[in-house]
Formats: sequence, structure tokens, C-alpha cells
Amino acid sequence: MNYRSLVYRGIAIALVIFFVGVMLGLARMTWNGEPPRAILRFLAGFAPLSVISGILISWAWESATASSHGFYAGGAGVPGPILDLSRIRSHLKREEWDLARSALDRQWAQYPGNGDLLREYERYFVDALGAPSGAVKFLEEQVPVLKGDDRAYAFMRLAELHADVLHEPEPARHWCHRLLTEFPSSPLAEQTRALLDSLPPERRPA
Repeated sequence: MNYRSLVYRGIAIALVIFFVGVMLGLARMTWNGEPPRAILRFLAGFAPLSVISGILISWAWESATASSHGFYAGGAGVPGPILDLSRIRSHLKREEWDLARSALDRQWAQYPGNGDLLREYERYFVDALGAPSGAVKFLEEQVPVLKGDDRAYAFMRLAELHADVLHEPEPARHWCHRLLTEFPSSPLAEQTRALLDSLPPERRPA
């Protein structure tokens, strides 16, 4: 909750309530011919009531706004949608491939390079569609936006898919070398070296 916004809004609402209430109250009291002392007591009692009402209304407003945007997660003061993997997994479970891909693409546009989404794409291509070449194409295209462990993971999966599924040792070797060059201390480095050693010898030009 944005407390600064709450305070400012509360003050503004309190002032509005105070002036509107005072105008109506004074009009009623003057119409009834009440003495000045009664009017002063009214003003003294109505001022704190206006402040309390303003704060409560502002708090309710802020809370309602936050809940109505429950699918948002603020970052540096800028709201952004929360990553929703459950919908993607639900589509995959029900074999709703088009809906799953649409949900994946929407989330990826909002969170390019997200590691959890990266793995959902892989599950979509490999496990759901049985299209490892689609996973390879996607991973290769997205390498530039990946960072850190997610980038290393993509390199590892590209190497494995090329080696074990597509039976293409040369691209597999390329991605192994990429991982070992960029992330020599990665927890995946040992597994990558083992995969590299298992590949057939590199063909030399005649």
C-alpha cells in the first residue's frame, strides 16, 4: 500500500468533508437560530471527525484499488502483472495447446528471460507437443535475453536436445563450449563436460 498517497488523499478528502459539512451545518444552525457558542462547538467537534473520516475513506479506497489489481506486482513504483504459471499448466494438462501457447507468449512478453517460463516453454514443446526442434528454436532465439543461471540452463538443454534427441553432435558441442566458456563455475559445468566427452569426435576438414 502506498502510504504517502493514502495520507495525501486522506487530507484532501478530510478537507472536502470538513468544508461541505461546515457549510451544511452552519446553514442548519443558522436557520434554527442557534447561538454562536453552539456553532463554535460544532466546528471544534466536526474538524477531528472530518480527519478521521478522510483517513478511513482513503484507506478503504487504497485497499480496494490494491485488491482490484491483485494480479499486479509493483516494481519501482510501476505496476506489472504477476507471473501466472497455474493457468499455463492448466491449459497444458487439458491439452489446450493453443491457449497454452497464447498464455506463454503473453507472460513472456511481460517477463522476457524468466527462468520458470523458460521451463514451461520447454515442457510445452517437448512433453506436450513432442516437438524438441521447436524447443531448440525457441531457446536459441531467446538466448540474448537470458541471464545467469537461466542462460546456462538454456545452453545445457540446447546441448542435450541436440545430442540426445536430434542426434546432432556438432551443435551440441557448440552449446557445451558456450556454457563452459561463459559459466565455467556453473553447477552445470561438470554435467556439460561429461556430455561433451560422450559426443563423437569432432570431424576435421579433409
